[in-house]
Order: sequence, then C-alpha cells, then structure tokens
Amino acid sequence: MYKVMLVDDESAVLDILKNRINWQELGVDSLLYAPDGQTALKKMAEQKIDIVISDIQMPGMNGLDLSGQIKKLYPDTRILLLTAYGEFEYARKAIQLGVENYLLKPVVKEEIEQNIRNTLDNLYRKRLKDPELLKENVLRRWILGTISGEELADRAGVLGINMYMPSYAVLCFSGRNKEIPTGIISEGLKKEFAGDDIFTLWDEKGKYTAIVAGQNIDKEILKDKAEKLIKDNGLENNIIIAIGAVVNDAENIHISYRIASDLIEMNDSCKAGAILTQITVNGDMESELIMEEVRTFFFIGDDEIIKNGIERLAIKFYKNQERGKALYNFMKCCSRVIIQEFEESEKPQVEAYFTEGIPDESISDSMSLENYISKIKEVFDFENSIFKKCFDSLSPIVRLTMQTIHSSVLEGKGISIKEFCSRNGMNPAYLGHIFKKETGYFFNDYLMNSRIRRSVILLRNPSRKIKDIAEQVGFSSTSYFVKCFRAVKGVSPVQYRIDNSENGR
Repeated sequence: MYKVMLVDDESAVLDILKNRINWQELGVDSLLYAPDGQTALKKMAEQKIDIVISDIQMPGMNGLDLSGQIKKLYPDTRILLLTAYGEFEYARKAIQLGVENYLLKPVVKEEIEQNIRNTLDNLYRKRLKDPELLKENVLRRWILGTISGEELADRAGVLGINMYMPSYAVLCFSGRNKEIPTGIISEGLKKEFAGDDIFTLWDEKGKYTAIVAGQNIDKEILKDKAEKLIKDNGLENNIIIAIGAVVNDAENIHISYRIASDLIEMNDSCKAGAILTQITVNGDMESELIMEEVRTFFFIGDDEIIKNGIERLAIKFYKNQERGKALYNFMKCCSRVIIQEFEESEKPQVEAYFTEGIPDESISDSMSLENYISKIKEVFDFENSIFKKCFDSLSPIVRLTMQTIHSSVLEGKGISIKEFCSRNGMNPAYLGHIFKKETGYFFNDYLMNSRIRRSVILLRNPSRKIKDIAEQVGFSSTSYFVKCFRAVKGVSPVQYRIDNSENGR
C-alpha cells in the first residue's frame, strides 16, 4: 500500500484533496499533511513517502525547491505540483525535475484524480523517472482520452505537441515474446514519416505506441509505410503493427488508439509481420456480444448453463455460410476475454496456449451439426482451462472481488469498494492495492468496464431506452453512463447503436 503527502499552506486546497479523492480505492492507506517544504522534508525523514503533491508557492521553501531536494534525497518518490500561475519557467523547471505533472489551481477534481491515478499506475508498473516522464504521462492520458482539452492545450505548448494538425492516427506495436526493438522502430518511424510529427510512448498495457500527426494522413499510405518499416529493418518475424482510424481532431485521438489497441488484442503473436487495419470506427458488436457471453460462462461456472449456451452459439454459427471462420472468430473472442481479464498474466505463456489451440479454419460444409457443436465445445473447454489457470493464480480475495463485480453487473446492482470491504471485513486500501497489483486495474475502473461491456449486449435491443440500460447495469445516472461509455467506446451509446445497426449488426 502507498503513502501520500499533501503539501500546501492553504487549508481549503488540502480539504479538497483529502475529501474528494477516493484514496482507499486507489490503494492509498495513509495521507500525511505539511504546510511547507521544510515540514514535509522532516516528515519524509521519518517514513517512506511514495507520492508528494505540493503547491509551488509556499512560505519558506517553495515547491520547486522541495522537488529538487526530494529528487536528491528520495529519488523514488513521485511528485505532482500545483500552481496558480501558468508560467513557462515553472513548467520548464518541473520537466527538468522529472515531476509527474504540474496542475493549475483552482484544483479540478477530475483532473487531479486522473493525474493521481496515472502516477500510481507508474508506481505499480515501476516506470522509471526521467525528464521525459511528464511528456509521456501527458501522451498516455491523451491517447486514453482522460486529459481535458484545456490541460492538453496548456501542456502542448510546453512539450512541443502540435494540436492543430489536420489529421492524426495511432500505431500500436506488438512483439513476439514481448521483444520490441524500440530503437529501430523509432528511427524507422522518423525516416518513413519525415515531415510529420511523431510521438512514441509505452501505453498502460505495455504496447509500444506511436502517434502520427500530419497535414494529410491517409490510411493506405500509413499501411504502405508500416510495411516498408518492417521490411527495411528485417522485422518480418518480430512484430505486428496495428493502425487506428485517421481522425481530424486532436481531442479524438483516443478513438484511433482504441481501434489500434483492440486490433492488437484480437490477434495473437503468431501473426508476426502483419499490418492490422480496421475500416469501421466502432468495434464489431457481434464479436463483443460473443465475448460477453463467453465472459459470463467463464465466471458463472455452471455446467448446465454453459452446455446450453455453447450449443446455442454453435447452432447459430452453423447457420453461417463461413462456419470455419465463425469457429476461428469464437476462439479469438475467448482469447481476448482472457487477455482483458488477466492483464498482468505472463502473456508469452498465455499466447503459447492460444496458438496451440487454434482450430482448423477449413471446416467442411458437410460437417454435421453434432460434430460442429463438439468442435465449438472443444475450443471452449480449451480456452476455459486457460481461464481457470489464470484465475486460480490470483489471491482468493481478488477472485471473490472479480466474481462479485460480475454478479452485481448481471443483476444490475450498485457496488462500491467500501461496501464490499464492509461486507467482507476488509481494509479498502489493502483491497484497492492488491486488486490493482494483481489485475492491473483499479477497482472502480474494472467495475466501470464491466458495466460498459454488459451495456453493449443490452444496446442490441432497439426498444431499450438508454436510461433503462444505464440503470440495468448499475449506473446511478444516465449522464454518467453516457460519459463513461464515450470514454471506453469513443462514441455515445446512441451513436454506437446507430453505427452498428447501419452495418447490419
């Protein structure tokens, strides 16, 4: 669990930081306070502090000087700075000191919370501190869509990011056995995209990611250049590249990233040398529906329900003219659920299981329904054994938490980390810490993603109102459901339903 120190001489700011952030859900068990830099250093000499959130303008030692001392004495401590002045010199010094970010007062709850989450994520993933840290943090939140337009605009000028290019696209790179030659890729990108702006970073799931910003980005040109990058550098057997949609607004870059990231997750590492593209902005609703059914089967563990459900899916696939392709897609849907649920698993090992179990796509048209059902069941049993292996590797309390969240979403019940811990006699900060450590997700993020995924199934029925869907998956307000859905899917629930309806899904 982590300790955070708040350093500010304004009690009103301390109250906001103390009372409006759900620290326990984030795995923070101890909050300390100091009115100035000297007091903060004294307290840090007595105990280990993981994160310091400090004002810049304070009596005595200011926040920048405090940051300098912390960098020298406690190099592993992460720092967030607050300031009422958006001066370039402050930003320049903050970058030199390797702080996570600097935020303008008055403090906006959503902005400070996203920065704290990002800082904690850096701690959990043991990302190194360096002068590029602030820039990478901003880029990561940019592709995730969790940075406000105002904050992005403020940071862009300092970090050299052009927000006013006519077009943007994201490329994600995945390597066989996670070996990604970033130096070669970085130089190759500069060569192939000379004249465009290139920004590279590691995303929150460990994928090497590039943002391309240019005057006239075209998807086919992107594909050609990506293929040339692979060929010229002899990377045919090392990496795959996924290309997201081209967008015309800097604030929509998360849509391009989401598509590229999803493409990587949907394709196993045996496809080295491939260039993955997707024409549609939204995901395949049919595949998402299959994934949510599979996820329910994995977690529910009821043999009779699973048997009936698998038979129903198999009959549906059998009616498809491309039965082999449907079978292969079913396998990929199962695999993707496992990758989503067990982000912190050993991917090379898990992916090795996937490649061993890939079924033959050339299913004969003359295959009987009975044999086809057996084939689908064989694939599911194989994937379910992987799921159980990953699930059983988690601690009992994390397994119980995941099962409880999925049950609450299916039943449309609200749940919070405090409620769950009260019911099970646990410390919320401890659960928040261990859940993040073992799954890679904060409790509330996992809960929110589970609700959004469930809502996709309900959206398929055009007679269901958005308000009713929000309530059925556990959201207390429709507006918050729409906001969360847009953050995950890139579009509103209504637009998602329209787009997939128009595509005949």
